[in-house]
Amino acid sequence: MNFSKEPAVDQAIERCLAFIHTHFDQPLSLEDLSKAALRSKSHLVRTFKQQLGVSPLRYLLGLRLDRAKELMQNNQSLSEVALATGFYDQSHFNRYFKRFMGLNPTQYLALVE
Repeated sequence: MNFSKEPAVDQAIERCLAFIHTHFDQPLSLEDLSKAALRSKSHLVRTFKQQLGVSPLRYLLGLRLDRAKELMQNNQSLSEVALATGFYDQSHFNRYFKRFMGLNPTQYLALVE
């Protein structure tokens, strides 16, 4: 899934997406996103899923992983990639990368090189 382009969405979701794209490299909670969208957490999740097909936090994770793949291909170390894309540390990054990509970061790099 490409998280850099979104279909047409309402203004609340646009605010949330703008916030996510601006702050994806920082720790974000559902509460942070709901404040940016000016919606309750439950309303934001429901509307976000209806319009984009995934939850706001899953979208955020996808965006972080897409950016991480770009940085990895530019020869940045995995620890630098992890911190630059909003993960707590390299272990946290490795765990989510493998869960969603089916490969660990080193295996992914070996395939794309």
